[in-house]
Amino acid sequence: MDKIIDNEEIKPIEIIPGAPVEGENFFGRKKELEILKNNLLKPGVSILIPGPRRWGKSSYVRECMRRYESELTAIYIDLHRVHSLKEFYDLIMKQKENNSIEFFSRKAEDIFKNTVNKVTEIINKVTVGESEISLGKLDDKNDHVMMEDLMGVLIKLRDKKIILILDEISDFIMDIQSKGNKDDAIEFLKWLRTLRNHQKVQMVITGSISIKSVLRELKVQDLINDMKEIELEPLNKKDSQLFFKCLLKSREIVIKGDALKFCEGKLIKEAHYFIQLFADRIVENCNTGEIIEEADDIKDIYNKLTSKTSEALEDYHSRLKEHFNTTDCACAKIILAHLYDAELDFEDIYAFAGSIIQTKQGLLDLLIRLEEEGYILNNFEKYTFISRILADYWHRHFRYDKGEDVCV
Repeated sequence: MDKIIDNEEIKPIEIIPGAPVEGENFFGRKKELEILKNNLLKPGVSILIPGPRRWGKSSYVRECMRRYESELTAIYIDLHRVHSLKEFYDLIMKQKENNSIEFFSRKAEDIFKNTVNKVTEIINKVTVGESEISLGKLDDKNDHVMMEDLMGVLIKLRDKKIILILDEISDFIMDIQSKGNKDDAIEFLKWLRTLRNHQKVQMVITGSISIKSVLRELKVQDLINDMKEIELEPLNKKDSQLFFKCLLKSREIVIKGDALKFCEGKLIKEAHYFIQLFADRIVENCNTGEIIEEADDIKDIYNKLTSKTSEALEDYHSRLKEHFNTTDCACAKIILAHLYDAELDFEDIYAFAGSIIQTKQGLLDLLIRLEEEGYILNNFEKYTFISRILADYWHRHFRYDKGEDVCV
């Protein structure tokens, strides 16, 4: 018997691991979409959406703007392809790289493009509202002048109630630091805060690397304390299993019997991304319309997903070596190995990790980093893996009781 969900609720959803999705391919988060919409309908409220990598933050924001475009007038800027303040200025003022800027309603497009076109069509000096903006060669402008230009344009949009969405902002700030210095990044963040303080533009800010981590390193956490946070939870058991079935429905693949029981055991509380990975691996190994009933058949597919050669999951191992120092990397591996068997609180973890990292503050910082990088969750002060699929991958290859590099 199919215990996952009634068949009439199963609708085909395309399998697109890791990429933002909207419309028919967006699943769940109905309550969270309402929360985001209702907050943005309040004057002067700006939103911060923290969260780990591959958590569906971009899809969530984009779907909200698409679904409620009659109520929300939004400009979406993908900062993943923007690597400096000059590029940011050029993108907005001259509307280059249009695939990095998107309007979620015709009204937003008309408001923004008409305002910016009035600025850019005259070469020397123009008036926007009551302010004069001098334009010239981009190379002649310093960062301060560019930010003043942009302030004039964005303030002009104020009367039209524009929501400015800055996606992948953490990567952008890190790029500014790497190509200049941290003062440039801090000035940009202060500029955003000033814009919000005057309530000229509402903002939604999100990114793959937690903005909190970036600000903590810059020691300027206060530059976002005016923003309301919305945290996204993983899918619950029912929704995780329903999403899985909807993904397989796109290829008319049906899982029954013992194979279904095995899948149910892995899909208890999951992120969209890992469910997509599992479904994608099944599609790769099965024919359209196939029915899978034997547990061994699905286990073989699952073992391929969680194998050491799995490109989708290997990144979680290599990233520790690349982005954590030697001590934190060694300690993180032990923490992750222990978390496979049970949820643990801070004191439990400190009992076996304290000899490596020594200070409790150092361990707390590491746990926060592991949350932000998408390894673990902190649920009411209990730590656990972010995904059962990721936990199984880690346990098979990096067990503390058998050494780091094992194959089970």
